[in-house]
Amino acid sequence: PKTHRSVARIHAGLGNSYELMGQNIKALECYQLSLQSMVSTISANDFTVNPSKSEIYADVVFGEAFIRKGIIAHNLFKEKGAGLWLKMSVESYLKYFEWVEIHRSEQFEFDIKLKTAGEIHRNGEIALAALFDLCDNDKHKNWIDTAFVLMDQTKAIVLAEERGFKDLANRNPEMRSLLKEQNALKFQRSIFKSGIEKAQIDRNTKDLMRLKTRLTELDQRSQLLDHEIRDLFPSYRTQASAKLEGKVMARLENKVKSGNAGLLSYFIGDDRVYIISGSPGNFSFST
Repeated sequence: PKTHRSVARIHAGLGNSYELMGQNIKALECYQLSLQSMVSTISANDFTVNPSKSEIYADVVFGEAFIRKGIIAHNLFKEKGAGLWLKMSVESYLKYFEWVEIHRSEQFEFDIKLKTAGEIHRNGEIALAALFDLCDNDKHKNWIDTAFVLMDQTKAIVLAEERGFKDLANRNPEMRSLLKEQNALKFQRSIFKSGIEKAQIDRNTKDLMRLKTRLTELDQRSQLLDHEIRDLFPSYRTQASAKLEGKVMARLENKVKSGNAGLLSYFIGDDRVYIISGSPGNFSFST
């Protein structure tokens, strides 16, 4: 098939090799081909094109391709000074964080969640480095708002995984039991989805109907379980999505204005501390 994970994995591996040899454009071509192998509708030649959020799914190849594209494009900006590379870098990082939301929702075990949180923090730092350069290069205030959202999203994920979920499960046997069942349902769901794909390829109508019926039953049980968790521990669900969107951002802006106050948000990375202060639409960004 045209969209095949194994092919995407090979392209990503070639991209890593070209990157190590300093052949950045060839590396970008490979990462773009990797994305095209996962989503056949995107261009293999235009590096600025990424899949839409509706086309992304919880596969690590997406995460790797987006991050490596972002790093290479940022390096090319440093070499050549062209703003196009910098915008491409930032757009790729933003796609990575869209993928992160999907990927986190499909993870099963706490240890994996904690490992992912560490990776997200490291990748958040390199994304903020590109956004800082873009804000300085482009002088457009909207990019600082974007940096604020990404900064808060990254910190929220780390806090949720390392503090929230882990402590919550350790302190509450009932929550631990519910989460264990939820993880088991997620795992079963992934098996049935694979079975459905195989049945579709084999054109086995009988198996396809049976598997779809079973998947519907699993989804119904998952929804009931989700309601149980939400009723018992409402904070779990509010922490599950870490992105500041729409109404939340508007409420934050109103709160700042009504209190005649300012915001101070900071991100402690390995190389720099990033600081955003002010109010939405009127932020300043420093390191």
